[in-house]
Amino acid sequence: MGDPSLLGSIVPRLHEQQKLADFAFVILACAKATDENLGAEELELILSQLQKQTAGDITDAQKMVADAASRYRNCPSPAQLLKEVESSAQRLAEALSETERESVITQLIILAEVDGHVDRQEVAFIHAIGETFGIEVNLST
Repeated sequence: MGDPSLLGSIVPRLHEQQKLADFAFVILACAKATDENLGAEELELILSQLQKQTAGDITDAQKMVADAASRYRNCPSPAQLLKEVESSAQRLAEALSETERESVITQLIILAEVDGHVDRQEVAFIHAIGETFGIEVNLST
């Protein structure tokens, strides 16, 4: 299992609001959409990842999570949620360097592992994001 304390060295610096919003939405969707459960460990890790993107401001990180959660809840169907995730991932793919895209994939893997179990839906989600990013993902259940 990945060490969440290593995130500080691999988190890409995302400064623009749209990239931050897309990043927050993709990681929240990875945690929530794959098993319909957002555990305390996952939420803590998401906040930690986002806090690093906001120069350590926990209030900004909490707002990003709240905004991403609202966006998630406002998707009227699983198909619409999938479209939203795909759109966010595509914008990130276009905006981030290859190293930053690899870092996002690493963060998704760490997030999937944080509860001690990686399920098929998490693997499929991360593989799909990797495909959008043009990054080969070596992960299985």
